[in-house]
Amino acid sequence: MAAVAVLAGVGAWSFTEYVIHRWFMHAELGPGIASRGHLDHHRHPTRRPLASPLSLMMTLLVGLGFLCPLGAWMAVQAGAPWFTGALVGLAGIATYLVYERVHFRAHFRPARTRYARWQQRRHLHHHARGGATNFGVTSPVWDVVFGSYERVGADEPLPARTTAF
Repeated sequence: MAAVAVLAGVGAWSFTEYVIHRWFMHAELGPGIASRGHLDHHRHPTRRPLASPLSLMMTLLVGLGFLCPLGAWMAVQAGAPWFTGALVGLAGIATYLVYERVHFRAHFRPARTRYARWQQRRHLHHHARGGATNFGVTSPVWDVVFGSYERVGADEPLPARTTAF
């Protein structure tokens, strides 16, 4: 049961990452603080910090103060132990922190593993194409589902001005 809860949290963050990145940060649902900051990141991809302290703080506050208790309540209503629901929220928060690390490494560290090279190429391609494709930073699942996936060749050079190395 706990493993299912963790997978649900990972999946929930993955979907949230895609929705926020595609429809809020690229202003398809209207301009806002998220899109202004993110579009500035596209203009200056190696400016630090990538993650604003506000987004980190809000993720922790919303996750711990709302999602974990809501998940615990929903689990109890469904007849499951409360901690399985809370695990969904905790796994979502942990996956968000992994996302921030992966995004940072794409811009500031040379890739050393096969996954890192593939992820870095996809993300930097997203920057080079004006943010029109490959919105999932850590996973292409939702890009495939929503038709925004664009294959990036392994021999394609890294776009200029998108990394600090």
